[in-house]
Amino acid sequence: MFSNYLKNNKDVLQKFWEITTRGWLEVYKKPEKYAEWIVGKWYPPANYIGGSKELTTKQVKEVLNQLRDA
Repeated sequence: MFSNYLKNNKDVLQKFWEITTRGWLEVYKKPEKYAEWIVGKWYPPANYIGGSKELTTKQVKEVLNQLRDA
């Protein structure tokens, strides 16, 4: 089972945690850059808020800022 794997490979979980934390800290430092990347990579134009890439990017940036400030 997966839980047994983690018990026997705690270093894997530790590395995952460290890498994930570093990634989020980078996102929180540059929310505009990563909001643009997220929208460009993961949002098809049909899902843009009001058909606007700019408005969608602004909303994603706001969510990133809220996560940072939580």
